[in-house]
Amino acid sequence: MSLTDRLDALMASRGIKNKLELSRQSGIPYTTIDGIYKRDPDGIKLSTLRSLCSFFNCSLDFLANGEDNGITRPIIYELIDAAQRCNDDDIRQVITQLEKDWYYNQRLNEYKTKLKEMKDSEAEHV
Repeated sequence: MSLTDRLDALMASRGIKNKLELSRQSGIPYTTIDGIYKRDPDGIKLSTLRSLCSFFNCSLDFLANGEDNGITRPIIYELIDAAQRCNDDDIRQVITQLEKDWYYNQRLNEYKTKLKEMKDSEAEHV
């Protein structure tokens, strides 16, 4: 996923329909945002990336590289907002499910790592 794909996803999560609306809401000049889409994203100023991160409540690692431990901050904030409208039992159920999902994802990653190590080891012996 490219930087512009991540920007599109973040905009969609906020209900922002286009670059002009992003410019108005974020305070970042339209020409700057338009330039991200039209030119090489490697030339984006760090200050612009930081402004976007601040606006979207996401990490620089996520915006620039797509890395954020699998959960982006905007999703966390949406969950917190939704949780404020839920009762305690609903919140406990969601937390329990998230803990299970986290556990199973961790286990799956461990298995993937072991499998890769085994394949690499077999390749060395051939």
